[in-house]
Amino acid sequence: MPYSQFILLNDPLFILILGEIMVYRKLRKYFYSLATLVTLMVPQESMAKISPKAFKGITKYFNDGQEYYSPVLGEAALESGLIYNLRFYGNFDPKYEKNNSRLYIADSARDALSDLVKTLFPSPAGQLSIETMGKDNFGKYVRDPATVALLLNFSKEVRTYLTFKKELSQEISRVNMQNQPLRDELSLMQEAIAKIRTTIDSNNAEKERLKKQELPKEQMKKSLADRDSVIKDLKDKLKGYTQQKNTLERQIKAEKALITEQETKTQALFEQKKNTLHQKIAESLDFPGDQRKTFQGVQNVLSYIEKSIKQEKDFLYPEHTTEQVISAFFCEKFNHQKDIWALLHHLDGEIVNKSAPLPIEEDYLTKEDLSDIASKPSYDLDDVFALVNAGVFDLVTPYKSGSVVSNGQAYPYDRANDSILNTSPTFAECAETSARHIMNLLLFNRHEKIFDLRDIEAYVKKQGKPNPYFEKFSEFYQVQPPSSANNGDLVMRSLWNRVVGDLNAFKDSSEEIIYMKDSNEVSSSFINFINIFQKIFGLSLEDFPKGSFDDEKTWLKNSLKTLFTAVNPQRTYEMDLSELRKSGDGITGTLPVTVQEAGTDLFSFDFCIEFKRHSEIRNLTILKETEVADYTPELTSHRNTVHGSTAEEALWLLGGNEALQSKAHHPLHALFKLGLSDNNSRIDALGTLHNNYENWKASGQNISLFKTMLRNILSDISWNDMHTVESISPAILNL
Repeated sequence: MPYSQFILLNDPLFILILGEIMVYRKLRKYFYSLATLVTLMVPQESMAKISPKAFKGITKYFNDGQEYYSPVLGEAALESGLIYNLRFYGNFDPKYEKNNSRLYIADSARDALSDLVKTLFPSPAGQLSIETMGKDNFGKYVRDPATVALLLNFSKEVRTYLTFKKELSQEISRVNMQNQPLRDELSLMQEAIAKIRTTIDSNNAEKERLKKQELPKEQMKKSLADRDSVIKDLKDKLKGYTQQKNTLERQIKAEKALITEQETKTQALFEQKKNTLHQKIAESLDFPGDQRKTFQGVQNVLSYIEKSIKQEKDFLYPEHTTEQVISAFFCEKFNHQKDIWALLHHLDGEIVNKSAPLPIEEDYLTKEDLSDIASKPSYDLDDVFALVNAGVFDLVTPYKSGSVVSNGQAYPYDRANDSILNTSPTFAECAETSARHIMNLLLFNRHEKIFDLRDIEAYVKKQGKPNPYFEKFSEFYQVQPPSSANNGDLVMRSLWNRVVGDLNAFKDSSEEIIYMKDSNEVSSSFINFINIFQKIFGLSLEDFPKGSFDDEKTWLKNSLKTLFTAVNPQRTYEMDLSELRKSGDGITGTLPVTVQEAGTDLFSFDFCIEFKRHSEIRNLTILKETEVADYTPELTSHRNTVHGSTAEEALWLLGGNEALQSKAHHPLHALFKLGLSDNNSRIDALGTLHNNYENWKASGQNISLFKTMLRNILSDISWNDMHTVESISPAILNL
């Protein structure tokens, strides 16, 4: 919908918000070769990421009160989308090139934590990532968990130093209070000395005045002698008072000197430890050649950590978010449980219990462990994480029940040159996302927990001819693991567009695919959806009938069953055509689909299409009774060690249900309870901001940070999609 149609609403706040959007919502003009996509834009978790099952028995090795250093909180921040949100919707000013291209790598952080997030997760392509080709990239030089341990050790030193400074400030206040009588006495003494000096000056002046008078000699002599006597007495008194004053000053200065000496020694010790850690971190990095001498990344990271901890209470961040960001970097960088043990091995003895030997063998969490964990009277961080993630052991689909990501933005695709590029604004790819979700659901092998292309590969191979369209389909599933099925970032959407975009480029004899914008942005249509995969897979389908609407619906059902069966013949598919209706030359409405395996209902979903307007997958429901229990009742009723309004609350964001998410009370967790990777989640965040803004403001939260986040969320809305515009209008008008 054009911006002018919004302005017709004649709402001043709406127009003001649109002004913000027009400033920050720019045309994105990127060009990516396939090689760049494969090396830089492949999801990081397919290259390195610790399995959630590795977080077993980790937190027990941490000393009491030091659990916030546990890497399980970093994993929670990644899985919940918190790190993603902090990087792309946090306290940043977005940057653009002269040609209005979005330049993520140059985003300007407005606080130290955001600087740290951008350094550890530079994400130059608009997808959360830790490594770039740049020489100043920190992540690519990290090869040893010891590096991350040293960063966490430094954060501990910063907190220790700040705690000392706080205690010192309290000690200064105590000493000042204790010395108040001395200072009061000193003040009185100083006033008395000042008065005596004034009196002495007055008497000296009187002497000079007497000398100028014509008095008898004896009278003059006596008057001057009397005045000298008074001055002498005053000077004697002044001397005594001055000695008392000096004694008082020495007493007070002695107390201050002791504190100053402590402060100086502690400052020097902190700087010494900082320099030592700087050297150790630099030595732990894997630099090519002599680059170690010129690399400034270590100094920058340490500076951001120190400033971030100092600023913690001044910005909208839960306590210990700094350590959580560092731990998230660790979980994104490394692969195995043994890496966790290596991390703990190098952590400071004040953080972990060095008297408890770390395991030698890896011991991953199993489904059988869950019942024992659930029966505990109290849950530690690992226990909460395990029970919240219990579903990973019995996945029927790569998604949880409920909603899947809706439409977002993607770059257009030039199929002839096999290039993802942007020569016009990014487009809203709702039909593309719906198609991707359906393929993900069909391809997921619930037994092996993989996307299983063996059947469709065999189907295509039987045709005995090269299929360039299927090659792109196959390549996509080499870079999208099941854990990224619900990934809605710009890169993943653009990678999928290599599968469904610009399919008319080679002018073959198959059905023409309808696009909204030249050769990209698939037109929302059941028929178009079928034609796309008929071309990609080389399906043999009956021609679209020219008879009644009932004939069209029958063709639709049969064609979809043929398509679905080609992708996964181990399942059967039932469809309800009752909610479909005719719309022009197409079909519109909701098509409920139930998927069965061996006579058992597995899951169902609604394939919803508003003809030529919008496409969406709704109401994904797991129908098969799983063997893994839902531990929400236990998690809401049992005692736990999760500290409220701290970084530890991120564990509750993993629950995927309101009962657990409501246990996270910090404003940042309430606003970012979901990864803002699609328009629906962004609209939901706007509603959360509206509903809580006044309370958060009254509680003294940093309002400027809310405004920055609001601007960044609004700038990523698909304003060129009419369905999104209609959905977001009430949320914006309520702001």
